[in-house]
Amino acid sequence: MGHHFDAYIDALVKEICTCPELNGADISTIFIGGGTPSVLDLAHIEKIMSALSRYKIATDVEITIEANPNSLTKTKLCGYRTLGINRLSIGLQAYQDNLLNLMGRPHTASDFLTCIDHATAAGFSNISADLIFALPGQSLADWEESLLAAVSANTNHISCYGLIIEEGTPFFDTYEPIDDDIDRRMYYMAMELLDLHGFSQYEISNFAKNGFKSRHNLAYWERKNYIGLGLSAHSLYNNTRFENTADLASYIEGRHHRQSIIKLSSKDIMSEFMFLGLRMTEGISISGFFKEFGVNIHEVYKDVTDKNVADKLLEINNDMIKLTRIGVDLSNVVLSEFLID
Repeated sequence: MGHHFDAYIDALVKEICTCPELNGADISTIFIGGGTPSVLDLAHIEKIMSALSRYKIATDVEITIEANPNSLTKTKLCGYRTLGINRLSIGLQAYQDNLLNLMGRPHTASDFLTCIDHATAAGFSNISADLIFALPGQSLADWEESLLAAVSANTNHISCYGLIIEEGTPFFDTYEPIDDDIDRRMYYMAMELLDLHGFSQYEISNFAKNGFKSRHNLAYWERKNYIGLGLSAHSLYNNTRFENTADLASYIEGRHHRQSIIKLSSKDIMSEFMFLGLRMTEGISISGFFKEFGVNIHEVYKDVTDKNVADKLLEINNDMIKLTRIGVDLSNVVLSEFLID
């Protein structure tokens, strides 16, 4: 496995060093993720950071690394800080060992607390925790305990994702989906409990203390340019979307780095502006839409907005259009209506 890691990192470094879009770019966020990069040796992360250092990186850059609690050691955490990594995204998922076992997670609730202690000692002050609700067998009390565990730790950002059991997965064949009413009660519990503890909701699944929104994730929802590097990585650059090969052997050999290259039409861009922007709790700026596209939003989406406002799924306050609380519950349906054929 170590050999595959070495070969993969060498291929990644080569891609980083030859990426044309990074030349002259102002890099304001870096996200080392897409799995559990913390399983890599510190030397691997050092190679990645060294390759990126050839480019123009903002002095206040946000550099995040995703991690599972059991894969972080004191040495790695101190090394990350030395390399300039200043944000951790930790996959807690649940605070009950039986639920972690059910998900096949290799860590325990105790590992999470130890990880937080080590991260704080290493100098990390920007720590996010990921949680999953609507797990099979998960009670409201379990979910509350998980939320409080994340809040009580030294975190300032929490992401809460509802489990969707897809057909064809082991979960689908083994477990019944949780009752919709319980699912919604868990979501509302997160909204209320996190707000009570100073975490403001700024996106459907994301909550942050003041000053700790994920700048990298905001770039996705605001449709800023981003370049994905590595296996299966996706990019948006100058209104063109593309992705890297998902075949490890091809990637290591330097073949098929970019595929599925799609130049977005003006209709595509408008649709993305709406269904990504409406994920954020502040919603869409009407004047911002006009500035972006030179047309009034109501000329394009009057029927859709009128219908959803009448159904109390959207609300318009001065310059902003946003989802209502009920609209958030039905967000997949509402957002799909902004797709332009």
